[in-house]
Amino acid sequence: MDKTIKVFISQPMANRSEEEILNERLEVLNKLKKDLKTDNIAIIDSYFEEDEPKSTIHKGIYHLGKSLELLSTADVAYFCKGWQYARGCLIEKEVCQAYNILTYIDYSHTDILRKYFINNEKEGDLND
Repeated sequence: MDKTIKVFISQPMANRSEEEILNERLEVLNKLKKDLKTDNIAIIDSYFEEDEPKSTIHKGIYHLGKSLELLSTADVAYFCKGWQYARGCLIEKEVCQAYNILTYIDYSHTDILRKYFINNEKEGDLND
């Protein structure tokens, strides 16, 4: 039996409904099953429904901390469309690069993003 691939999904969440976020996560799961030709994929549940503690001043940092903890358990991190405009996603991407976590980036909608990574790949930034 093949090993289950644990996938962390990094996705922008600001100004999006729960339904939009969860539907995108399902789309990612289906895309990865198709692309990787396996059903042995587990999405790490990084969608938080509970509120942060009342003492929390910076809600985004609280949720980012929880996300990074979950990212540490991932085989792969998948970055959804628009990740490059979300502070939390940018930090998660930096962590992946710093700790050599395999990343899968949604190129399906942005030629600019593809160009950015092609240019950076030539400089060696992506493999450091």
